[in-house]
Amino acid sequence: MEPVGQDASGGRRTAGGRPGGAVLHQRFRAPVTGLLSLPASRPRSSGRHDAIIIGGGHNGLVAAAYLGRAGLKTLVLESRPMLGGPGATVEFMPGYFSSIANSPGSLEPKIVRDLELEHYGLTFVRPDPTLVQPLAHDRLYVGWRNPARNQAQIEAFAPGEAARYDAFFAYLQKFADRLGISIFEPPPSLHHLVRNLTRLEDQEAFSRIFFGNVRDLMQEFELAQETQALIAPLAVVGGQASPSTPGTPFNLMMRPLSLASLKAGGAQDPRLIPLRGSTGLPVGGLGAIIDALRASVLAHGGAVKTGVGVATIKTRGNASSAS
Repeated sequence: MEPVGQDASGGRRTAGGRPGGAVLHQRFRAPVTGLLSLPASRPRSSGRHDAIIIGGGHNGLVAAAYLGRAGLKTLVLESRPMLGGPGATVEFMPGYFSSIANSPGSLEPKIVRDLELEHYGLTFVRPDPTLVQPLAHDRLYVGWRNPARNQAQIEAFAPGEAARYDAFFAYLQKFADRLGISIFEPPPSLHHLVRNLTRLEDQEAFSRIFFGNVRDLMQEFELAQETQALIAPLAVVGGQASPSTPGTPFNLMMRPLSLASLKAGGAQDPRLIPLRGSTGLPVGGLGAIIDALRASVLAHGGAVKTGVGVATIKTRGNASSAS
């Protein structure tokens, strides 16, 4: 396999000597022969691939589907007998099936469109309300998709609360817009990340969001306890953290960063509703997302193997191969 090097102008070139471009940084254009050393008990593949994805969870499948659409011959290897990671459908009791994850979370509408997941069988139901959250004193918050109905409930917590709630999320969106980065591009360097934060207010926001905690941030906006009870779970979900843990405000940046990267696609864009469940529920459970991703990978020339663990990755210089 030929190594990937530099062209005369200092840009990247591919194994064939063609000038490199922005697509996938061209580094995947060099063919990969096996790339991986599999356990001795398993036969080794003699196939050649442009990219091999280790792990067939939802992230690995998304990566493989995009690589296939870019024209790369892609192989996904998963050590478990099923794909999907926490999104896999498993039989946890005889006759009962579910997945570890309980929600599609903030599944990007762009990914659904780009990978044509609806074409491959994925459909959503979008219940209204999206959630019901118990509050103190035998009260309930009902998360409707209609913003006006939500505003009325939040305003009932305290006079002016709806405006403070809006100001809280507008603060996060303003910071995301100010960063000027895209979640659909390679991760930025630290220098690139902070290049636009020239104003004191921007630097203070950076400190609060990256190093502060969500409890303090909510209190700075003088949010009512009921409103804090709605927001705090979004900041600590998926981790061993409390609202007082440093860095928890950044967990609220998922949708602001998405909207800063790609503007809203209409009033029904689920990213505009800062509540859990706004994405909807896939028909057939979360495993339906995995099934559609797998179909998308296969439809563009990819291959998927389960029950294949990876022992080692062998590299020599700029080349990778399996022994």
